[in-house]
Amino acid sequence: MKNNAATLSMRSVVLLVTLLIVPLIASAGEVGYSAMVMDVKGKVLVRHGGAKKAVDLGCLLYPGDSVETTNGASLTVAYLESGLEEQWSGAAKFVVEKIGSKPAAARINKKNRVTVPQIASAQKGSLKLRGLKQLKMEVGGLSNTITIEERPTFLWSPAQAVEKYRVRFYSLSEDEPVWQRTTQNAELPFPSGEPPLNLGTKYEWVIEALKDGYVVAQKRSCFSLPPDSELVEIKKGISDYRTQLAANSADTAVRLRFILFLEEHQLYDDALAHYAILQKQYGESKSLAERRKILTDLRSLNCPTY
Repeated sequence: MKNNAATLSMRSVVLLVTLLIVPLIASAGEVGYSAMVMDVKGKVLVRHGGAKKAVDLGCLLYPGDSVETTNGASLTVAYLESGLEEQWSGAAKFVVEKIGSKPAAARINKKNRVTVPQIASAQKGSLKLRGLKQLKMEVGGLSNTITIEERPTFLWSPAQAVEKYRVRFYSLSEDEPVWQRTTQNAELPFPSGEPPLNLGTKYEWVIEALKDGYVVAQKRSCFSLPPDSELVEIKKGISDYRTQLAANSADTAVRLRFILFLEEHQLYDDALAHYAILQKQYGESKSLAERRKILTDLRSLNCPTY
């Protein structure tokens, strides 16, 4: 077992990294913007700070912005503070205010308030192995995220010219691995002979690429399960959104709301999966591409080394 000083140091590092990657949930008043574009078709322009630009899916709108839609266009805007969702169609002009548009849209629905999580970005890090050429290895999930699965599957990108992979799995409260396995595949289902994950617990898994008995690439990843009280709320929200999408899978506004819900609860793997669906349905959106890149970069970060 490590001594108390080492244990305190480890916990301090974990706390520091947690503070860096946990989303900073901010209200519209703190960040300045008051609305988000939940759906847009056709040509829609917004004038912000004297500059005019095209509106895309996920675009943030600020009080004082002037929006103009053209014939054949449609636009759905969600106001964060009031929960109002305004729908515009055809040629129209309006000014964005804090809790609604002026003039108001012809179609207004009262919805649950939308939260746009502010996800702290960080520079990528990699674990250097002395004396060995560093091979690139990325994981396909369970990295700086929360999961609601008690037996998740571990995924990673295959490394070139390696013989096998070793997965070591830890609880962050323990010094020794809970279990470890080797495989020749670039994935590992949670071992059936091992107990499931515990709610409200943080975990680390280390994937190592092995060649001639040596580790030639390594990636450390952390994730956690929410406590039971939070899990109930998350599962209810997921069920509600899935029901809505089952009725209309092409409803862009609902899927974007679902993504924001997943981000709010740090379910970043699930959010990325729905970003991919949205991209296929809608096409590329610069506003959403920037949010998606933050999540992708976050997944690339290693856990701290102790």
